Amino acid sequence: MNKIGQKLDSTTIYQIYLDESRKYIVKYGTNNRDEYKNELANLIVELTKNSKYYNKMIKCTRRYMEFLKEVIKSTGKKVISVLINSRTRVLVDVSSPFGWLIDEIGLSWDKVLDTPKIPSTEIKGAVSAVFEWYDKKLRDYLFGSAHEYGSMKSLIDFSDAFLVGITKQNTVLERDVITPIYAPDPEKIMEHRAKPVPIQFLVISPDVKFEFLIIIDTSRLKRFWRSANKFCEKSAKSVLTEVFEKQAYCFIINLYKHLIEFIEDKSIDESSECEECKERVPDYNLLFKVMLKALKKAIKKAFEEWGIGSKTGSGYGLFDIVKYEPDNE
Repeated sequence: MNKIGQKLDSTTIYQIYLDESRKYIVKYGTNNRDEYKNELANLIVELTKNSKYYNKMIKCTRRYMEFLKEVIKSTGKKVISVLINSRTRVLVDVSSPFGWLIDEIGLSWDKVLDTPKIPSTEIKGAVSAVFEWYDKKLRDYLFGSAHEYGSMKSLIDFSDAFLVGITKQNTVLERDVITPIYAPDPEKIMEHRAKPVPIQFLVISPDVKFEFLIIIDTSRLKRFWRSANKFCEKSAKSVLTEVFEKQAYCFIINLYKHLIEFIEDKSIDESSECEECKERVPDYNLLFKVMLKALKKAIKKAFEEWGIGSKTGSGYGLFDIVKYEPDNE
């Protein structure tokens, strides 16, 4: 184990996992599979406890997140940094190749930064599901859809969440197990004759900090807002421009209404959908502030109550929101 730990100076845990997997397959073949599964699982967990590994890894991920923020800001988009801390064990992207050889249950792993991660698709799916549960139209306005105001891509996106801190005995990964008890034939279930077959897999430990970014396409949002104001001013120079401005007006008015209703937990009054220019376009700063508040509520619901990843029904994938910080620069 010490010899393998020394390799971390010149290689990665992912590469060690691949190399050791090949060795175990050659050594054991199809025999003594349980023995190499245990060895391989223990090896990965112990490697992540190595101080050389997690100190270097955390330094790299923090630098990467700062670099990513600057790149996104340079495109004119708004960045919100969210810091989360795992309250329970976390299992994400079970089809990932990392750890899959143990018992065909993988764990999401970034090969470049050599760290576990929560894919942006998991985050976006969970947050959009919260909005859809409460208000499908609001989900479509924020995350894109083909609706009455035209097809539109998402105003909101997310980065992957990367590990940026460890607070529990310097433990990144833990071993876990599922033990199916019953036989394949459900009509012949006899507990006294059951033959449990433990399935081992790797999970992210509790008390591990991750950071991800919310990316809001403010340039497009502002364009819609300006067009909505122009529609009220009746300054369109062509029929096509007027059609777009009317669509923008209806989009902004209804987006604001649905955001307010979501924040206040009120039911949506479908009869209050926009008509012509009977309502004043909300101030842009107010609209954006309301959007940030709604996003915070949805993220809190997704991470602290619903869970992220697999086995959320069994209590996995719960986090505490440590920081929700809009970039005010």
